[in-house]
Amino acid sequence: MSFPEINIQAGVNLLYTAYYFLRQLITYMLEVTLFRANPQAAPLYADAVTLLAVLTLLYLALELFTSAKRIVAILLIAGWALLIISVGLGQMFP
Repeated sequence: MSFPEINIQAGVNLLYTAYYFLRQLITYMLEVTLFRANPQAAPLYADAVTLLAVLTLLYLALELFTSAKRIVAILLIAGWALLIISVGLGQMFP
């Protein structure tokens, strides 16, 4: 029985494609909800939300397997806080 050759490029492409589609979905959701008045700002915030969503998933995985979760938790808390402040200020001062 022979195993197929491991292709790292295909795995990276798969992860990038999933990340891209997640970003597009978040962009659309932001355009039709928070940024109806200014849909041009949605892609900027979608990048941040997508990155934080991926880091959140990474944190949940690390929660089960490693002790490096404290560093990721601090980054997540800071990232979500800065994103919420940025969206709030962006809505108050367009």
